[in-house]
Amino acid sequence: MRILRLSLSAEVDGQIVGLIDVGYEEKERTVCSREEGVGGMIWHIAVHPDYSRKKSDNNCFMRLKVKPKKIGVNRLEAWTRDDLWVQDWYKK
Repeated sequence: MRILRLSLSAEVDGQIVGLIDVGYEEKERTVCSREEGVGGMIWHIAVHPDYSRKKSDNNCFMRLKVKPKKIGVNRLEAWTRDDLWVQDWYKK
């Protein structure tokens, strides 16, 4: 099984303020477990605290909504275990 990678970052004035790293499937259900079609798993995600909840931190996340569709990924999944605060953070 081969996992393909997609990494994006958000930059403000030459400084990296956010990043996201996604592993996505070549073949359905080799990385993700829900729904039909090829999915992507969010492995790492981070936003510099000074830029949290500001428009600038959405840069890489807005591109993430478009880029996977161009390569055939129809959804993203994230494992949060049973940590309710983490689940709430992802939902926001």
